[in-house]
Amino acid sequence: MNDPQILSGMDRANTCLFTGHRSIGENARSPLYADLLRTILKLHGEGIRYFLSGGAIGFDMLAAGAVLQAKKFADDIHLVLVLPCRNQTERWLKVNSPSAVANLKAYQHLKDQADAIVYVTDLYYDGCMRDRNARMISMASRCIAYWNGSFRGGTAQTVRMAERENLPAINLWQGMPDAADHS
Repeated sequence: MNDPQILSGMDRANTCLFTGHRSIGENARSPLYADLLRTILKLHGEGIRYFLSGGAIGFDMLAAGAVLQAKKFADDIHLVLVLPCRNQTERWLKVNSPSAVANLKAYQHLKDQADAIVYVTDLYYDGCMRDRNARMISMASRCIAYWNGSFRGGTAQTVRMAERENLPAINLWQGMPDAADHS
């Protein structure tokens, strides 16, 4: 869909971002998806209309899929992909595995279904993921995280940035069936 006009109604007060780990244990996927859907609809009831996903494998893609599902219940919910670069998936192809192909198909589906896409830069550079995270923080007033509490990695960095900006964060990590099985 990708309609840049959609962004004209977006402001920080009505926008939420997602941040989370790439690895999600198999036993956690289904309950996490259900928690995401409930949380998205709850935030919609509080005035949030725009949901930002960074398009990474794992939580970002699961969250974006939940936003698309939530749109069936509330047609004024919008999925905005905030992507680090146009060639984000280039390195995914080097894996050459069935999961890489499945991730590419899912990514393309999300891009096709997104209401809008924002690119931080055209080509990958060291730090573009961090810059993507900072861009999402600057665009949102809320944060839904899937964070194991570690102090390293992009999720931890994004949660810290959100805390510095006083963005309320909802961490869906707690209570997942096999949360301890992954990082």
